[in-house]
Amino acid sequence: MPARNRRPKISTTIAPENCAFLKSLIRQGKAATEAYFASLSPEALDDENRLGEALAHETGQLNFDE
Repeated sequence: MPARNRRPKISTTIAPENCAFLKSLIRQGKAATEAYFASLSPEALDDENRLGEALAHETGQLNFDE
């Protein structure tokens, strides 16, 4: 399985205007994650994977109950 498929999912809260903007990008076909990753060079894909792994590690250290 490719490294990008092992990334844990996280969620966040965004402002309503940001949500509307993102939805407009999706409707226009400008926010296709698969197409974005397919367009990356091997070096850029490695950078994305390292960034995702670092973010997953750091968010795993958070305690939201405190």
